[in-house]
Amino acid sequence: MRQNIMLAAFAVWLAAVSWETCAPAAPATAAGQEHPAVAFKLYQEGEQLRKQGRYQEAEAKYQQAAALWEKIFGPDHPSVAVALTGLADLCKEQHRYHEAESFYQQALRIWEQALGKDNPATGFGLRSLARFYEQVGRLAEAEPLCQQAAAIFAASLPQGHPEIAITQEECRQLAQRMKTAAD
Repeated sequence: MRQNIMLAAFAVWLAAVSWETCAPAAPATAAGQEHPAVAFKLYQEGEQLRKQGRYQEAEAKYQQAAALWEKIFGPDHPSVAVALTGLADLCKEQHRYHEAESFYQQALRIWEQALGKDNPATGFGLRSLARFYEQVGRLAEAEPLCQQAAAIFAASLPQGHPEIAITQEECRQLAQRMKTAAD
């Protein structure tokens, strides 16, 4: 849940920055339905519906948000990655693991390409995929992603930022689980 809050905050910031930079290339319709804020509202509605267990409705909202952000900014924009992460979380909760993995990987690819491999958003993408792999028992795949996310956060976030300690602790716990599984 904490990660979803961070992703939502990131999406708001990203949509605002992107709209300012892309406004001449992506004008809103007269009705205002092609504005990044509309996509973000759809994303938020998807988050609320997912938390209520209304998965079919949530999935539709996430898909609408992704489609609108893609229409406004293009398919490789970080806002699209935020919606894909929502879809991944939803699929994971429904045990649709193949789809969840694909959405997490797509989001991570977008963040890496659009923002760089050392950006905190890429770190969140790595950590999301690591958490997914850990949940489905793929510890050996989770561990290097967790370590990579921790390194990105340590290098890019201010010293003492809580995400650094949270991710380092998750990596420590993951390493312990791996050790216990090997024994």
